[in-house]
Amino acid sequence: MSGLAIACLACSSVLNIGDGPLTINVGLLAIFSVLRLSPRAIISSSFLRNRVKALSLVIFVLLVFRYIKTRKVDNLLLVSGFFFLIGWFSAFMTHSRSTPIWLLFTPLKYVQFPWRFLTIVIFAFSFLMGALPGLILKGKKKIVLSGVMVIVLVFLNWNYFLPKGGEMGPLTDEEKFRGVAWELQQNGGIYDYLPIYAKIAPNSPRETLAEIVKGEGEIKNMESGTNWAKFATDIEGADATIRINIFDFPDWKIFVDGKEVTKYIPEEEKSGRIWFGLSSGEHEVYARLYNTPIRKIANAITLVSFIGTIGFFVMSKKRRFSD
Repeated sequence: MSGLAIACLACSSVLNIGDGPLTINVGLLAIFSVLRLSPRAIISSSFLRNRVKALSLVIFVLLVFRYIKTRKVDNLLLVSGFFFLIGWFSAFMTHSRSTPIWLLFTPLKYVQFPWRFLTIVIFAFSFLMGALPGLILKGKKKIVLSGVMVIVLVFLNWNYFLPKGGEMGPLTDEEKFRGVAWELQQNGGIYDYLPIYAKIAPNSPRETLAEIVKGEGEIKNMESGTNWAKFATDIEGADATIRINIFDFPDWKIFVDGKEVTKYIPEEEKSGRIWFGLSSGEHEVYARLYNTPIRKIANAITLVSFIGTIGFFVMSKKRRFSD
């Protein structure tokens, strides 16, 4: 557990590398920024850059030495070896020399940006840093070294627990979540997440859940959650057109009085919101976002992995007690 704590702390040590070209060197500097005096000093220091590579080599040597010494692949060696390989592969995927792989496997286009592989790189090498005490020591010495590493990591990276590395000074929740700062957090990356049906981003917060675009009537009792919305309508006279102010997305379904109705997005709807028709009279409308096939698969993988992880630790405990 102490190794896991070290891994989590090391994951928080991410350098601001600016808009320059991303290379394996820069990626590894971000991973092992716990070694720095300052971000600028690390980026400009070939000595520390070489030290990062040396640390990676040391970990590799320790893994090989552990196998030669024990002549078996135990859990620590297996997991550490896996993270070592996956960490270096992910680092390679951030480099321009990995372009042929990106071109060969077209589904990689959904990753969008090579630097997103740094998420895996940071986690993998942080785990390896946390595994170091277990690779070189045993018993109480391992616990002591783990404790020292945790303290050193917290001390060296304290500013990363502060807004913008402490450069902004004290910052309260009230200051962060209001005014221009709050608007920037809401809209800064909105175009990265807009559905394909939305041609433009909204220029203001949503004022109401649903509204009558054509016809006369009233909408009341509006409620909504993360993947559902419901409201009641009272349409007068001729049929009406209703717009729900939620982005349309595959598997959004609209039910009127318990029966599914057809939704659509007209040509003039540039924000990609949901439209549908209603007949005269009182109705109960319920909308729900159901899981897409890929999300069902992802949820299943997550559930199996979670149960498998718990089962692995339970079986390891039983095996340890039986031995």
